[in-house]
Amino acid sequence: MNKFRYIFIVVMLGFLLGLCGCGKEDGVVMITTEEEETTKQEDTSSDIPAVQIEELTTEEASKEDATPEEKNITIEEIYAANSGDVLLQGSAGYSVNTIYYSDGTEVYSEFQYLGFDESGLYMQVYEDSEGYVEVLDSGNMCWYIVDNNQISTLIYPEEGMAAVMIDYSHNDMVMSNPASSGESIADIYRLDGDLVVETTYTSEFDELYTYQYVLDDSLRIMECNCYEGEELISYFWTTKDAVYNETEELTAIRDNSDKRLVTVSFPDGSGIEYIYQVPKQYPVKLKLFGSTAYKDEGYGSEWTEISPMSDGNYADENIYIKRNN
Repeated sequence: MNKFRYIFIVVMLGFLLGLCGCGKEDGVVMITTEEEETTKQEDTSSDIPAVQIEELTTEEASKEDATPEEKNITIEEIYAANSGDVLLQGSAGYSVNTIYYSDGTEVYSEFQYLGFDESGLYMQVYEDSEGYVEVLDSGNMCWYIVDNNQISTLIYPEEGMAAVMIDYSHNDMVMSNPASSGESIADIYRLDGDLVVETTYTSEFDELYTYQYVLDDSLRIMECNCYEGEELISYFWTTKDAVYNETEELTAIRDNSDKRLVTVSFPDGSGIEYIYQVPKQYPVKLKLFGSTAYKDEGYGSEWTEISPMSDGNYADENIYIKRNN
């Protein structure tokens, strides 16, 4: 994926995209200080030198044929081996760090995490080098985001959409589903003893991307180079047993018992209604794909977040959703 936050959302009405550029989104967080960024990199990258993947393109690397069994590996098997359920088996957390390049210079980076918080609650985290933060609160089926240093609660109110987003980030964090992406295997070989699987993907704009995955014996992707034509445009590596050091501010938000109720209703006779308990100190944002939000059930005025009260907190509110089709 290119430099788009929420890249994984774009094709959602067709129910989920393939690959977009190189790198894997949406799409599930912020590096707030230089100190935190240094800590994050130390936590997730110390076991894999960033230069290791560069051996793939050097003449000194020793390329050998893969075994017949390795030649028969399918892309579906690789995808299954890198799904969230498999990655978290026997692991407290799993992360992906991605660096994006332009003309050989690093221009952007992302961090994604699957795991559990201190209480054992499932977590998803996304953060980028521009300071955007997104942390899943799976207990309340909402996300806490930090964008331009502003905190808010993100809700996907359409039926089943929050579960879809969680499932996508859970299973496609490392590799997009080839059934929807169209990614296919071009070559399998050994390079300096490592098993390398090269795949290709052609975008809707006829741009050819090549991925060079380095796999372990269980087909877990350890690292990957991505090229557009001959140009390296991204590199990512994965870390097992990764630890996400949540900021004190985000921990306080998730643990805060001072909540308000946001009720989302569908006045179309379906009877669908969702009630969210969210921190009262912060505004709510909605992400909609085929609907419009209104302040009243007669669809008279489109919804915008209410203004905070005199004490700075936000009151309970009702939101009404009209399907556009």
